[in-house]
Amino acid sequence: TEPNSGLNHFRYAITHGIPVLPLMQEPGLTARFNEVCGNIQFLDKYFTIPEDFDINKYVDLSFGIWNNKEPAIEYELLFSKEVSTYIMEREWHSNQIIEQKNDGSVLLKFSSNQKQQVLSWILGFGNVVKVLNPPELVKAVKEKAMLMLKTYD
Repeated sequence: TEPNSGLNHFRYAITHGIPVLPLMQEPGLTARFNEVCGNIQFLDKYFTIPEDFDINKYVDLSFGIWNNKEPAIEYELLFSKEVSTYIMEREWHSNQIIEQKNDGSVLLKFSSNQKQQVLSWILGFGNVVKVLNPPELVKAVKEKAMLMLKTYD
């Protein structure tokens, strides 16, 4: 049966066999989601989100809606002066710290639990960004760069 209405009561919904986040059940978002992904099927089952639930522990909306239970990692990126204006005028992450250096480069710091999405985002900047931390990300970028070079041999 349908529970009492409230902000923390939702119907289960799926599309293409994939569960849909409750936020997609907001008025207007369901129609937009149907346009993009196809038919949403609302099931005759309901659930209640616990009062202490914090979606930010599982997804980092700055880098997508990927469920990840790993703790956040601190990132430090140094962007060259060629892209300094582009980097400085945007909010890349809600917890970012951004600082322009004397040489015109820009230091961007933030934390996120979305390692794979952060890696992909960084790779998109090519040679105008240098990863300073964490060391695992420095290694991952180097490995991806070597694989890209091999593609053109």
